Amino acid sequence: MVFFVILFLFGGCNDDRTTINTFPDADHPRIINAISASNNTVIVTFSQPMLGGVSSTEDPRRYQIVQTNGGEAVILVQAAELDITSVTLTTSSQSDVEYMITVSNVTDIQGRSIASGLEPDDPSTVTFVGMLQMEGTWLTLMRFF
Repeated sequence: MVFFVILFLFGGCNDDRTTINTFPDADHPRIINAISASNNTVIVTFSQPMLGGVSSTEDPRRYQIVQTNGGEAVILVQAAELDITSVTLTTSSQSDVEYMITVSNVTDIQGRSIASGLEPDDPSTVTFVGMLQMEGTWLTLMRFF
């Protein structure tokens, strides 16, 4: 993504003194949020428009979801429906516990990958609280940090 800064010298753009400076967007993408939308759906939001397709964001092997208390991992069934900056993941049944999602080997539309393993603020990891299905109704337990 390139941001344009247009500088109009001497009050107009109708002469040869108009200058256009471009500044590349050098920020690497990061996960900014994950939310459990249902008992088997998680929506992950990225900071940049992401590259879709099975070789990047829409490949379920790029995501790992585990309970933060060391319990069972959630099995990711499929990753689909990329909407420029967010992807909807279909998972196995979730519990009402905190999960950590880690994304690897995905790139934004500029070809920049998510950096991982940075402490203390890892851009490839975020936590969310799962959603529990109870007797035909959905109980949502979410925390916002």
